[in-house]
Order: sequence, then C-alpha cells, then structure tokens
Amino acid sequence: MNVVIMQPYLFPYLGYVQLLRAADTFVLYDDAQFMKGGWINRNKILGQGGTQFITLNLQGASANKAINEVQVGNNGHKLCKTIRQTYAQAKFKTEAMDFVQTSLMVKEKNLARLAGNSLISLAARLHLPTRFLWSSELGRDTSLSGQDAVLDICSRLGASHYVNAEGGKELYSAGRFVSAGINLSFLIHDPVPYPQTRSVQAFEPRLSVVDVLMNVGMNGLRGKLSEYSLVS
Repeated sequence: MNVVIMQPYLFPYLGYVQLLRAADTFVLYDDAQFMKGGWINRNKILGQGGTQFITLNLQGASANKAINEVQVGNNGHKLCKTIRQTYAQAKFKTEAMDFVQTSLMVKEKNLARLAGNSLISLAARLHLPTRFLWSSELGRDTSLSGQDAVLDICSRLGASHYVNAEGGKELYSAGRFVSAGINLSFLIHDPVPYPQTRSVQAFEPRLSVVDVLMNVGMNGLRGKLSEYSLVS
C-alpha cells in the first residue's frame, strides 16, 4: 500500500496534487505544527502583472499551535472575487470557479478541515480512488515528530511504500525505512507547459492548481496527473 502523509494545503501546486494520485492512502497531517509563512493557506496565481499570491486570512495562527488549532478569517468572498477577476478570460473559468467557491464558501472555520476537505473534493472530481485519513484520528504517538512520526503512521497503516514530495529528500533516511520494511520514494514533478491565460515570454510553472484548472479544466488536469516520476 502506497502511503502519502502531507499537511493539508489549500489550492496547492500540481506536484502536490499528483501525490493524491500516487497514494492509495493519503494522510492529512492535520495535527502537525503550523508553519507561518508556509503554503498551507496561500499559493500563487498568474495575473496580468505576473504572479501574485492568494492568501486565506487566519485567526490565532501561531507556530505554537497545530494546524487543526488554527481558524480561518473572513476573506473567502474576497478571494473568490480576486480569482474570478484574474481569470475572467480563462477558457474553463466556470468549471474552475465552481471548485474554488465550493472550497471557500463554506461554514467550516477550521483551517485543517477547510483545506483538507478541498483536497478530498478535488480528488473526487478527478475520479481518484484515494482513501483519506486525518492524522489526528489515528491514535498515533504525538510525542514523535519528523521522520519518527512518519514511520509510526506508516507502521500503524501497514504501509509497504511511503511516497513524499521531492522537497523532503534531506529529511528522511532510506535505511530507517528499509529497516521497517517500507520502500521510500520521492515524487519528482515534471512541469510540462500548458496554455496560460496571460501571454508570457516563458511558461510559469508551479502555480496553484487553480491556474491549471482555469486553463485546461478538470479533464486536462486529470491528464497531467501522471507527469511525474518516482525516485528512491
């Protein structure tokens, strides 16, 4: 069984979405420590002036709290308006905005649940069979962190293969996973260009999945999910 363990990100880049495809079981690491200035509540889109951030306001955000202890603010409507205006000429704006609004226009105020539910909804729209679990509901050993926490979760789930984002290469020891009987791989995202709304001299990679949806639609995104490689 392939297991992925990631913090729940709102509207992440395509490489993160590809992890949804690579996983049989995707653990939403909602009780991990919140990191200010990270990508949990923000990402980049492409406007007429170039890349720009979209950021979901937070309440009570602190590095001393877990992600599921942080609440979201009240700028969801403003974010929807910004995204709608930015992609007013996009080919698949209606389909993309349905996903955006379904993700943001909700009563849920818990950051982890709002972002996690958005990912679960996206996987369903992409017809992925991925099983989602919340780390806070696994009865795991919360005294563990980093690699030890990952190995603990994998062991509890009976994982045979752990897949992580490419940015985690320096954080994990292959030997520790081998000793536990678990294969360790990293997903290397291949940013294959796609048509973008704004005319640019060069393709802008690693933008929010919103940009992908606006320009190629849900079917186009489904076709791009396999544009990656797994390396040990």
